Amino acid sequence: MSRGIRLLHPADYRVTDWSGGRTTELAIAPEGSLYAEREFLWRFSSATAEVEESTYTSLPDYNRVILSLRGLLRLSHDDATWRDFAEFEPYAFDGGVTTQARGKVVDLNLMLRKGRCAGTMIPIVGGPGLRTDVTAALAAALPGAEELLIFCFEGATEVVSGDGTWSLGAGDTLHASNLDGEAWSVRATERVKAVAAAVRYEGRCAEN
Repeated sequence: MSRGIRLLHPADYRVTDWSGGRTTELAIAPEGSLYAEREFLWRFSSATAEVEESTYTSLPDYNRVILSLRGLLRLSHDDATWRDFAEFEPYAFDGGVTTQARGKVVDLNLMLRKGRCAGTMIPIVGGPGLRTDVTAALAAALPGAEELLIFCFEGATEVVSGDGTWSLGAGDTLHASNLDGEAWSVRATERVKAVAAAVRYEGRCAEN
């Protein structure tokens, strides 16, 4: 399969309301899937929590990875102990458990169809000159990743692979498919807060 690369900007995203704020869908697979129909393989999105306490939508067919882009995130599952997560601290959990959240935050979500996808998120935070070897980080966290998504939350960065370079500003996302072992890295051109997310297909591959 040939490699596919898309550079997405805020005008390209789908924005919807949820009970606690707004959700910005950065990417979804298969492309054109509707979150409400719950038939997607994976979804990468950012949400604002504009109330002090909320309950996440139950997603029994999906696993989730979440991190806070801004603000302290507090989560509790099935009325158990509350746990605090600092900014850019990824946390994976079962989307089917009852999950309550506290704190007005901006978060990033990776939703993954159970039995079909696995995924991870890697924070990229630092000043000018920071260089992150995304390929090496993924080799440790998610060997065999097939989809790469790099979201720039604040600042500016360059994504480099082979002889290609893509510039990302605040709010931009790079989506690369069919990675096939290419080397990827991110270098900050100014103070940056970004996240690299990756997906590996399991069982029957995606039909894109």
